[in-house]
Amino acid sequence: MLYRITSLDDQEVAIMRSSKMMERERKVGLLIIDSFTEYFRLEKSSDTRERVAAMQRHISLLNSIAVRFRVPVLLTNQIYLDPEEQRLEPFGGYVIDHSMKAIFMLEKSDGVRRIVTVKHRSVEEGRSAQFRITESGISCEV
Repeated sequence: MLYRITSLDDQEVAIMRSSKMMERERKVGLLIIDSFTEYFRLEKSSDTRERVAAMQRHISLLNSIAVRFRVPVLLTNQIYLDPEEQRLEPFGGYVIDHSMKAIFMLEKSDGVRRIVTVKHRSVEEGRSAQFRITESGISCEV
């Protein structure tokens, strides 16, 4: 199932519809939300507490789907350059950091991609692997 999201409300509805569909079909092996924080970032509301509450609500819904249906949930996220620290930070800050069980960063350079562990309960921070996306799939670089 694929949803085209155009707003924060659309995203919440799509999450709820996905849950309902999983109740009926139980054939889903992975739930992916690309650019999860995009509409939180674009939200016109100046009320930060309201945006944080909405993000926590969405994450709670996704967590309940993961637990109830025993299906992994993969979220991609947007990042920004922190002007004071001069480093890349995930949009959503502490909400994302404290809500996620695992966080990985993807990097791309000259056609080679690298996945780096940022947070994981059983994999050390900074551990990485290189890979390429090819016509036949993914190839690991050794």
